Amino acid sequence: MRLSLALPLLLFLPAPASAARLLNFSVELNGQKVLAAIDSDDGLADPGTIWSRLHQKMLTAENGPQFPIKVDDPLHCQLEGNIVIRATHTGKVLAEAKVSELQLVRTDAASNLWSLSPDAVVRTAQAAGLKALPTGEKGIEPRLLVLIGLSGVVLLIGIWVMARHGTPMGETHSSRNPSGTPQQ
Repeated sequence: MRLSLALPLLLFLPAPASAARLLNFSVELNGQKVLAAIDSDDGLADPGTIWSRLHQKMLTAENGPQFPIKVDDPLHCQLEGNIVIRATHTGKVLAEAKVSELQLVRTDAASNLWSLSPDAVVRTAQAAGLKALPTGEKGIEPRLLVLIGLSGVVLLIGIWVMARHGTPMGETHSSRNPSGTPQQ
């Protein structure tokens, strides 16, 4: 009986530590790197989930290249040419897309930080052969899945223990009279 009471406490233990995975994002235009960013995750995310971060990830413009920015719309930019977008980890390509145009957005006209527009994230994910999550939607956190699974196991063990012993928690067989009702 004590075991069934102790098992729920396992749910409050900290999750096991996992090593962070360093992710590099880059955008090349006609063979020249024009944007770059660094990110990290717990190492469990699939390439589609990693790619979907490009919507919120701020990419820093490299020195040198000039972006075709319209004076009347300085928060948007459309790159055109041979464009390659990559997500890598320790030099290994996790995902790569090749497109001929790319829509970028930024929040400040004076900033050199850009992100891909939500449509561009979905379109480049398709070009990379990935199923990126729609922007704003997050996948289920792996630790949450473990928590849900452990909760189910604890619930089943508790039900099994109560069914096996046939008594409500806190009552013992000796506190019942022969008719099955609790004694006063």
